[in-house]
Amino acid sequence: MALPDKTVDDLLKLAALTLDPAERLQLKGQLETILEYIDQLAAIDTAGVPATTTPVDVGQGLREDELEPSLSPDEALRSAPARHGDFFEVPAVLGDQPS
Repeated sequence: MALPDKTVDDLLKLAALTLDPAERLQLKGQLETILEYIDQLAAIDTAGVPATTTPVDVGQGLREDELEPSLSPDEALRSAPARHGDFFEVPAVLGDQPS
């Protein structure tokens, strides 16, 4: 499946990647190969196949929630590079982003 150049450019922008022309061409080819495999899977008739979440029945791996002792905020934040009150302080990742 041929992938439009604009789609590759949009994906690179979303991923915040800058590739040289050779890398971009290689990525485009790899993405086209992946899309061809997806087309092959989409062509398979699965009308009589029941929906599953896992091919092997592993049972429920869940347990009841139980309240247990935990670290105090001071203990948990002892090695934090930066803190704001009782919280880890991290750089903002949302908001105004350069284009």
